Amino acid sequence: MSWDIPHDTENLHYKRFLYRVLKMQDHFLWFAPSEENMKDVIDFRDSVYSVGNLFLNYPQNDSKTENIKEKTEAYFERAFLDPEKLFRDTSFDVCNNQLPVGVFRDRVAKKHGLFPYGKSAIDLWAIRADELWIFELKYNNKKVGIITELLFYLWIMEDLCFNQKIKYDSPKEIPSIRDFDKFYYSTEQKNISTIYGVLLVDDLHPAITSELIDFINQENCNKQIIVKTQKYKPHITVQLL
Repeated sequence: MSWDIPHDTENLHYKRFLYRVLKMQDHFLWFAPSEENMKDVIDFRDSVYSVGNLFLNYPQNDSKTENIKEKTEAYFERAFLDPEKLFRDTSFDVCNNQLPVGVFRDRVAKKHGLFPYGKSAIDLWAIRADELWIFELKYNNKKVGIITELLFYLWIMEDLCFNQKIKYDSPKEIPSIRDFDKFYYSTEQKNISTIYGVLLVDDLHPAITSELIDFINQENCNKQIIVKTQKYKPHITVQLL
């Protein structure tokens, strides 16, 4: 893979891009950046990623629950806040929405952001025993980019749960907002053995086939990470297919 190097190599979007390139290289043996681009990837890895001083933010406020328009992603996100409704024939110990995934250097503060953060969050997450499940929800949006979104979140969770490259600072009190305390303790105590990433959609881009999902899982070097799809009917009450 080759790309034009931007004038501002400290740009947060470029840092996120380099992270994705680095993780692609780690996970898929057939992928590599070009020689002319390798220096940026190595510099990012050595100066940022390998240092071990990266932190995630955590919820500060409850998410909005009132005056949400019907037939929107926000509406369906809340419709799935039921352990029995997230994935076909699967019940979870806990599930919730809007898990922040802002990544920061040295400490969680605006000027320390490593990637663009803003409203960056995992749509839905759940825990079942030693499994962490994360869901990228789409409604009336079948762009192929859902794959890269899900992989990015999976890799952040991998670095939190398995690699210890990213962590939380030690807050005096773990917030219980949106069950974050349950998520925190499961990850902090290294209780997670498998991470599932699910495309939760009413429809998919035609390029995202079951064969593609199988290919990603087969080629992925980390077998603790598994990609799945779950379709639903977007009625007022959701129905899994």
